[in-house]
Amino acid sequence: MQGDAMKLLVAIDTSEHAKAALHEVRRLSWPPGTSVTLLSVVRTDLYAFGDFYAPAAQEVEILVREEKKRADELLAALAAELAGTGLAVTTRVEHGDPRLILCDVAKELGVDWLVVGSHGRRGFQKLVLGSVASHVVTHAPCSVLVVKKSPPA
Repeated sequence: MQGDAMKLLVAIDTSEHAKAALHEVRRLSWPPGTSVTLLSVVRTDLYAFGDFYAPAAQEVEILVREEKKRADELLAALAAELAGTGLAVTTRVEHGDPRLILCDVAKELGVDWLVVGSHGRRGFQKLVLGSVASHVVTHAPCSVLVVKKSPPA
């Protein structure tokens, strides 16, 4: 790829699919000055059910805080891996539904490409768990690169 610098947003979680997406970003050639934001989303929406008693709400807060800490550590490690690639890397952790947050942050930052890994869910799993990649492809305000993890050799 040649031309003006680009802005990339890469969705990061702990899956092999996210690692494949990041590997693809490293593998491709980007214009000088290209910036990458590594974004991890802590799923606070998973805890939003029923009536909470005060102790339960405190437990949820602890869980979310621990997830954020793990996400910060993961992003710092991955940003270090990108050092020396010529890409300017920033990291960001948000809370909520990844499908919505990815599209919102892409719009907010005015990114050129949103890069996501695909879990390849089908059928009932896709229906129940949803598909971040499918939602992002449909709703993102920019181009989307969906990276599938290579099958085992």
